[in-house]
Amino acid sequence: MIRAYPTLKIFKGGQELYHDYDGPRRASAIVEFVTKQLLPTVSVLTGKPQHDAFLAKERDEVVLIGYFSPDDTSSNATLAAAAEKLHEDIPIGVTSDAAAAAAAGVSFPAIVMHKPNDEGKVVYAGAFDDVEAIKTFAKTSYTPLIGELGQDTWRAYVSGAKGPSAFVFARTDAERKKLMDELRPLAKKFKGSLSFATAEVPDFAGFAGYLHLENSAEKDFPAFAIYDGLRKRKYPFAVQGKGEELTAGRIGQFIDDFLGGRLAPAVRSEPVPSSQSGPVTTVVANSFDDVVLDDSKDVLLYYFREDCPYCQGLNPIYQKLAEAYKAQDKVVVAKMDIMKNDLTEDVPYIPYVRLYKAGDKASPVLYQGQRTLQDMTKFLKENGGHGAEPVHEQDTLGSEGGAQMPLAHEEAPQGVTPVKHIHDEL
Repeated sequence: MIRAYPTLKIFKGGQELYHDYDGPRRASAIVEFVTKQLLPTVSVLTGKPQHDAFLAKERDEVVLIGYFSPDDTSSNATLAAAAEKLHEDIPIGVTSDAAAAAAAGVSFPAIVMHKPNDEGKVVYAGAFDDVEAIKTFAKTSYTPLIGELGQDTWRAYVSGAKGPSAFVFARTDAERKKLMDELRPLAKKFKGSLSFATAEVPDFAGFAGYLHLENSAEKDFPAFAIYDGLRKRKYPFAVQGKGEELTAGRIGQFIDDFLGGRLAPAVRSEPVPSSQSGPVTTVVANSFDDVVLDDSKDVLLYYFREDCPYCQGLNPIYQKLAEAYKAQDKVVVAKMDIMKNDLTEDVPYIPYVRLYKAGDKASPVLYQGQRTLQDMTKFLKENGGHGAEPVHEQDTLGSEGGAQMPLAHEEAPQGVTPVKHIHDEL
């Protein structure tokens, strides 16, 4: 599915890779990525010199190496299967050289994640015939104890795919290193439950604001926050601008409370309307569950921003649609301002319209048709849980007659939706 332009999809052996290219939009970065796809998923290291050269070549990188006896075809096959989903991010090698294994401090069979700039190495302790266990080990141990937020690491820390992340915002490199030393024991203690990363200010001051940290001046930093990207929940640490307060003891208690479910997430929301003045129902963050997730109703939700020109073009059509369904008690036509409310899901562009149908709120349907009254009415009828007809059928839009609008849109502003789209010049 293509949600926005430009989208770069990679196909290898006739199969689409497991996610679209989401790295920097620079020629050098794209060439580097494509070059990686042309390399073997697993490099065969025939002896200790090749093993040492592989580690030396990737001396600043995390490297996964399997150490198996020459006749252990089963373990080799399992690692190769796991590598299909791992090699894009992690250089992977395999050797049957006993001297190489001894140098790594292991015996056959073994899988080792070499981390020269972090923990040194992490040894796999699971079954050697379990592809999923090896993939989980690699993804968990690949992440440094305390990483750095940047273009290449944004998705890993913010998407929530690896669980919640803790962010340390610092103004200077010296401040960052000092806080890393202070919090490293916590990163080790909570490894597997929470990923840690530092974020440089001012580069990520906007993201700090998204996490409900004060971010208007340098005095607001250093700062700390936890972000659950899967649920889009933010947990800012109350004390800001005082590095001496960001101690292992205080932050450790904060993390314990988070993991124990004792922290309430911070939520940005407009006030819940006391009444709805027009045909379009206004939804805010604090009313989302009550309105949108009402299982008895089909809810069409339009995500917008007031100054978006494409939204302004859709507004009169959407208003007419709401008027047509106003007397239909099984359908709610609603809107939500993405600049004034926290979102529960990714909104990659605006205008963005989804149908949360009655009886199946877990599988909302994205509207991708023409932006006309007729097409949107047809979409509601055909995809809604009730298949409801408008009470007053409206066939035209006055002088505009329901003319098609171009399906143009703009990306959601950075810091509003956790998915960061970076468009560097080629």
